[in-house]
Amino acid sequence: MPPSEILVNSMHKRTIIILLHVFLIFGLSGCSQNSEATPESMTVTLDLQTPTSGWSLEIQHAWLDPDEQIICLSQLTPPAGMAAQVISQVHATAILETAEKPIRHYILGKTWNWNSDPDVSFIETIEQIQKELDNAQSIVIAK
Repeated sequence: MPPSEILVNSMHKRTIIILLHVFLIFGLSGCSQNSEATPESMTVTLDLQTPTSGWSLEIQHAWLDPDEQIICLSQLTPPAGMAAQVISQVHATAILETAEKPIRHYILGKTWNWNSDPDVSFIETIEQIQKELDNAQSIVIAK
């Protein structure tokens, strides 16, 4: 191969490598911008004690009431089948597309007769809080 062809091939490879680096840098910086939390989002975390293992907890809906408080509705689901009879912890997290505000938690599905968290209200049906929801706006929960 003549020296002029070697020089052209070498320059061509360098150009390709430089272009790949440029695309990688701009591509990764774009990804990091999209994954950052915005000022208009907040993370909601809820931990509860349950009487047995195997329970699950999911934040299902969120609303913003006229007093600028967030209403979160979560669902407790009992274990399917046998479960260890030991007080356990369940955890739920959701990202709400709203700015940081005070939260009231309502939980559906509790079957035991002791209160595992004084900061939440356990309800049997959503109708129990329907008056609060009538004037509230739905908040998107990011998955």
